[in-house]
Amino acid sequence: MVDGAWAGFVGPSLAVDSSDNPHISYYHWTYTGTDLVKCAVWNGSSWDFKVVDSAAPVSGINYDTSLVLDSSGYPHISYFIGAGSLKYAVWDGSDWDITTVDSVTTVNYSTSLALDGSGSPHIVYYDDTNQDLKYAAWDGLGWVIETVDSTGDVGNFASIVLDAGGNPHISYYDATNGDLKYAFPDPIEEILDFIEDSVDKGTLVPVKPGKPGQGQLGALINMVEAAGNLIDAELFLDACWQLQDALAKTDGLKPPESAPDFVAGEAAEELASKIQELMTSLGCE
Repeated sequence: MVDGAWAGFVGPSLAVDSSDNPHISYYHWTYTGTDLVKCAVWNGSSWDFKVVDSAAPVSGINYDTSLVLDSSGYPHISYFIGAGSLKYAVWDGSDWDITTVDSVTTVNYSTSLALDGSGSPHIVYYDDTNQDLKYAAWDGLGWVIETVDSTGDVGNFASIVLDAGGNPHISYYDATNGDLKYAFPDPIEEILDFIEDSVDKGTLVPVKPGKPGQGQLGALINMVEAAGNLIDAELFLDACWQLQDALAKTDGLKPPESAPDFVAGEAAEELASKIQELMTSLGCE
């Protein structure tokens, strides 16, 4: 037995460190008016217990935790507590550093946590207020929250993993249709969003002034959209040609090494990199 008296009745999550010692996060109903989120660690001979957080229980909230260990073996935990706030805690070696991820809506039932290559957390969870699947990522300054799916009652029992590029892949339950679903980023939409955001910020600008420049920007966007349509149709070779044309208009190289650029600015190099990454993932030569 790890813990007793209704410990771990809901929300347990398990990870094993490099010494094969288990770490378990869980919710502990104490029936004293204050319930606990705890972390238990096997030290080789017995269990060590740490209280992560505490709050008064609220009827109707189904609490959950998700535990991941970083490269130093320190636990990172996403969890629900109190009236349904989603929180994130990381052990720094002496204490828990806790931030609130989402408290605007009631979050409930399930959360899942993953760390990227730099140790930054990515969390998926169910927004019970709106019955949506949400995704939160730490960008170094704060939490960036996106709604992944909002069609019907979706998002329960979500699970997240990150691929080699740090992109989230999410499985979850669609309660409206009784379906298991899978979500992952659309690289074409990411490129188009990047172009739009960069133009709005002034970090990506047409090379030519006035209407000719706007025409070139529109042509670049059309190339990317056309590549997306070809990918959807599984015409990958044709998509590669479209992306190659788009890359030639953003790569900063001059003729004869490449075609004249349509856009410039500090975001142009990153845009070219995003197009190149997509081409690599498609196997473009």
